[in-house]
Amino acid sequence: MPLLRLTSGRELHFIDEETVKANLQERGFENDTAFIQLGHSDLEPNQYEGGLKVWECTKILCDFIEDNAERFQGKSVLELGCGSALPAILSKEIGAEEVAAQDFNSSVIDCFTLDNVLANGLSKGSLKLMAASWVDLPGQLSNKSFDIVIASETIYNTSNYEAFHLAIDHSLKEDGVAWIVAKEFYFGLGGSAFVFLDFVKSKGIFKGEIIDPPRRGNDSEQGYAKVIIQLTRR
Repeated sequence: MPLLRLTSGRELHFIDEETVKANLQERGFENDTAFIQLGHSDLEPNQYEGGLKVWECTKILCDFIEDNAERFQGKSVLELGCGSALPAILSKEIGAEEVAAQDFNSSVIDCFTLDNVLANGLSKGSLKLMAASWVDLPGQLSNKSFDIVIASETIYNTSNYEAFHLAIDHSLKEDGVAWIVAKEFYFGLGGSAFVFLDFVKSKGIFKGEIIDPPRRGNDSEQGYAKVIIQLTRR
């Protein structure tokens, strides 16, 4: 089984592509966009947002969570755009009291996310899993809010900023904090960490800042540095 090894040596497991394909077929998603796109394209805007892949920013977010474990212990945590949900799974493993994870595609939740929860030794009900768009998420959450909101690779498309910002605003407690890991720049869809921070500033609801020096992974070409963005309410 594939695994994500953190800087500490801790291992998080996720199911492989062949198992995902089998799950999609066996669980009634053979005509779903996620199944059609699997192995062909990472994205189909507003239909499939790459949830069946473990992105490089996932490791950076997981390393950050583990390095700040005491801030997660006993807290309620929501991961937006979860895909593999490894950061949410790790949050539960290190002592978060309540963890929820949201993805755009029900096929991703049912055929990838859930299996990863089980693959890491957690029970089916240990995380609340939700398939919903960011626009529809407030309706699913009702009045529920969280101490911490986390996300990775969610700000590549500027057309999603309004909905993403709304989802964070609705789901984050007044004294809560959101951490978002992203590339400094994305090519093709207009998004970047700096464009997103400008958007956040224009809304006047959150204070946004980059809290760690840029990090570089395997794709270390110029412009691909990763950053951790922190949002707190003004």
